Amino acid sequence: MAKEEEEKTIEFLLARPVSRSQIITGKLFTLLIYLLFLNLLIGLAVLAAFKAFVSVSYSLQVLLKLLAAPFLAHFCRSNKHSTACRQAAQ
Repeated sequence: MAKEEEEKTIEFLLARPVSRSQIITGKLFTLLIYLLFLNLLIGLAVLAAFKAFVSVSYSLQVLLKLLAAPFLAHFCRSNKHSTACRQAAQ
């Protein structure tokens, strides 16, 4: 919301009969969907590369956990004060 106030576009958001909490929830939901889509795209590219170029045996379960790491890193970066993120960093 601070960005909109700084760029003088907040009037457009507040002209609608929508509360600030609904605007923030919508922004967070959009960010979450964007991160999921981006990491899914990256994950599919990595999985395809592993299928095409890696000839040694590898654990698909470990690969899937590694592919979840960027999403968790993005999520923790945007939620710095989360207890789970602080514990994962230790």
